[in-house]
Amino acid sequence: MRTCKIHDLLRQLCLSETHTENVVHVMNGNVPMFLKSIDDQWRVILLSELQENQIYPPMHSNGITLTCISLQSFYYTFPEGIYSIVSEFKLLKVLDVLTFWLDFSSVISELVHLRYVAARIEEGVSLNKLRNLQTIIFKSAGKTELEQPLDIWRMSDIRHLDIGSPLYICNPLEAENESIGEQPLFLNNLQKLYPYNSPFVAEIIRRTPNLKRLKILNDSEHPDWPAIVDSLIVLEKLETLHINLKTIGPNMFSGDILPIKIKKLSPNIKKLRLIGTCIPWEVVKLLANLPNLDVLKGLERWEAAGSDNFPMLEQLFLGWLDELKEIPESIGDILTLNLIQIGQCTSALENSAKRIQEE
Repeated sequence: MRTCKIHDLLRQLCLSETHTENVVHVMNGNVPMFLKSIDDQWRVILLSELQENQIYPPMHSNGITLTCISLQSFYYTFPEGIYSIVSEFKLLKVLDVLTFWLDFSSVISELVHLRYVAARIEEGVSLNKLRNLQTIIFKSAGKTELEQPLDIWRMSDIRHLDIGSPLYICNPLEAENESIGEQPLFLNNLQKLYPYNSPFVAEIIRRTPNLKRLKILNDSEHPDWPAIVDSLIVLEKLETLHINLKTIGPNMFSGDILPIKIKKLSPNIKKLRLIGTCIPWEVVKLLANLPNLDVLKGLERWEAAGSDNFPMLEQLFLGWLDELKEIPESIGDILTLNLIQIGQCTSALENSAKRIQEE
């Protein structure tokens, strides 16, 4: 569950309780003195806009106890000077400023207590001092190619890594070569990995054997897909796999050896999303045998299938499929199926889903 809705009165009660218990300080753009008003706060959420004339320096920077700051703006406007003031919060553990198109690369490396960071950067960030980081979400603030620092491979506590395009994760082999005598570098605690357009995806996956969620978004012209498929086999704990391709030929999943590799995928996979893969039906049949698969997104062609295929399927998502005209009626025999969601598809496909619903 990613989001939920609550009654406005319940929301007000939550805000009142957080204020009474000093759990979190919620502000909006009407607060006249931003930093001056949060000197004694532990956690701050700022909503809406904040103007330049509303920013004052801290009253006593040596005594600031702020550990969590989340800046959310519906208008995506924010004074550029704010990111330099963030460095004053020496005890900060959570920095969530992803909604703002500002460069925070100059201050992140100084916040040595950070456990969670979501920000946009334009330059390389040294993570040598940030040994407590568990979640890293970096997106680009500009349009330049940027390689992440090599010390990301020495962050043994990292659990969630999301590096957005055009940023990409560096080659772990190069990190090893620079540290002669060290053991091979693995991120054994990493559970969620989203490597966008990294030319080293296969090697990265091999160094993260305990992944539970993997999202591969790639629009490069020559990805090494045989190596990537090989690397997926080592992910025995994988539960969610998302592959989204933009520039791929129809032979990506071709070959006699591929069915053998598909059979070796983790039986723990529950959610599978394939977009732009041009995956042949023979491979889909193999994927249908995954014993715990309950969410499937994306298909170009669907041949007859029975309830023996996808035996645990609960949700089926089909979107942007101009060629798919029909869902096999036998899909309706799957006892666990409770949702078919269709978007930007043909009317024939929509009618097919309605027939399954009626039956």
